[in-house]
Amino acid sequence: GGGVIVNTGSYTAQVAPGTIWSPYFDQMAAQADDPDAMRNELDARAVLGRTGRPEEVSEAIVWLASDKSKFAVGRTLTIDGGSSIW
Repeated sequence: GGGVIVNTGSYTAQVAPGTIWSPYFDQMAAQADDPDAMRNELDARAVLGRTGRPEEVSEAIVWLASDKSKFAVGRTLTIDGGSSIW
């Protein structure tokens, strides 16, 4: 997976998304023998028990691009439902 670099001109930070349900996973599920089992397996990897939603990543990007995050300089914001703590 890739991340997103947010550069507001005065500082830079990045977002590192975890497993986010997207058209990519729609295609994988369509090809799986058991799409529900595939989804359940992905969901089980996260502490929250579900894959992320694209809007959860975009909200983080909007926050990083706003003045509310001006003290979060040079940092990586991991959006992964807690998967990275396992």
